[in-house]
Amino acid sequence: RYGIKKPKTPSIILEYITVDEDCPICLEKLDGKIGHLECNHYFHEECLNQWIKKSNNKDCPICRKN
Repeated sequence: RYGIKKPKTPSIILEYITVDEDCPICLEKLDGKIGHLECNHYFHEECLNQWIKKSNNKDCPICRKN
């Protein structure tokens, strides 16, 4: 109410792709339905959704960009 802003939820872009990387959250191979943020860091969709849900700042778990 008085200048306290809720962090905005980042835009998650979903794609069905395989990348030669591991998910930085669960550390398993990325394949299937992959989510990435505007900063182009890739995650499993479910891992990213859980991170955003639990994160106080609603930011990327790698670069902290939101």
